[in-house]
Amino acid sequence: MNLLNRLINNLNQVNSKSILLKKTFRIYLSIDTQTVSKPNFQSLAENYFSKATKMKIHRTLPETEFWFIEKQCHAYIAQKISKKQDYQDKNAKG
Repeated sequence: MNLLNRLINNLNQVNSKSILLKKTFRIYLSIDTQTVSKPNFQSLAENYFSKATKMKIHRTLPETEFWFIEKQCHAYIAQKISKKQDYQDKNAKG
């Protein structure tokens, strides 16, 4: 967890314009290939991203996701950039 805390503390060096901006987001945390729940860290990350990008937190149906990944003494941050499938278009008659 120490690596992830250092990572979020260094995020202020990232140019927020380089992030693909959406309106809503959620945070995932992964340690050694397991998705985990760490409410304190998640809250810290959500507050940072909300302020830095002007996006709103939406845990149930976000437009994008940020993943904090710790694996073998390395920490990464990733943004999911794939588009969510629109089920209304798929189920349209025609």
